[in-house]
Amino acid sequence: MSGEEDKKEEPSEEKKEEPSEDKEEKKERKKVITPAEVKEGVEQMVVETQNVRKVYEMGGGKIEVKALDGVNARIAKGDFVAFMGPSGSGKTTFLNIISGLDRPSEGEVFMSGREITKMDQAHLSKLRQQNVGFIFQIYNLIPVLTAIENVELPMVFAGIGEEERKERAMELLERVGLGDRVDHRPTELSGGEQQRVAIARALVNKPDLVLADEPTGNLDTKTGLEIIDLMKSLQKEEGTTVIVATHDPKVADVVDIITYLRDGQVIGESVQREDLGEAQEIGIKASTEMTQEILNQIHDDLLNAMYARKVKVGDKISLLDAEFEIATTDPTGLVRVMRDTRMAVAK
Repeated sequence: MSGEEDKKEEPSEEKKEEPSEDKEEKKERKKVITPAEVKEGVEQMVVETQNVRKVYEMGGGKIEVKALDGVNARIAKGDFVAFMGPSGSGKTTFLNIISGLDRPSEGEVFMSGREITKMDQAHLSKLRQQNVGFIFQIYNLIPVLTAIENVELPMVFAGIGEEERKERAMELLERVGLGDRVDHRPTELSGGEQQRVAIARALVNKPDLVLADEPTGNLDTKTGLEIIDLMKSLQKEEGTTVIVATHDPKVADVVDIITYLRDGQVIGESVQREDLGEAQEIGIKASTEMTQEILNQIHDDLLNAMYARKVKVGDKISLLDAEFEIATTDPTGLVRVMRDTRMAVAK
């Protein structure tokens, strides 16, 4: 509703309140746009965090350790993303937060558009069971179970019947190259083979999201490369979103996007996919009359709504009661909106 319509409809004695309402509206526009406000034309996110902080208190509360310090991140469906940084940069904490294994001290976390920061443990457990697979550095296989029984385990908890469990588990073990090792226990498998079992287990329930914490950390260089290539191949086949926390530079060769962390903060990002450019500038056409001056006023809101999304000419987004169409991109083709992408009125 425009300012003129406000004045016509509101009683005269309330006109004094309009300046404070304007200030409040401007204040609201500074907020990060939530997933629900992105209505059409661009992809939705599998994971989104907004100003996430995690602080651990030590020494009886006298010392605060900031594991995450204002992390804003978005990961789209089907992306293979690496969070890279040295030990202590916040990588593992980030995985724990976005999976609901830990709660942030501040901020919001969304999984497929649902806010998980306020869910109780029962709902979080159900969400993880249905939507998240985990791959750990130390494999975390059950020693007394065979390879196929370890892979079946998530399906047992999900209440899937025995015949379907065995068929799906066998299919995945064959795909990871262990079709002849299904009856071996973890102690009878090499480190690389155990990690292959762990990858099959992570994918068995067809989750939207797979989280891998240093998946090559306990492997030699050759085996580590094989595991990363296998993860990439299966990720493409399954259409799953994969997020890897690592400081292994080998991972950079196969992921789509790298986000760099240091001291709990995002310090940079880069696109690795050959078919995906980093958007330097996006030309915008609006459904209402738009000048560059007006666009500059809502620039941050629009960038927040589009950040991390893969877009192309012709895509549309609805925001602030207006529709915006992407008319040009620099470079051309499919591009990812970056934190420093410029928005301009298309000529």
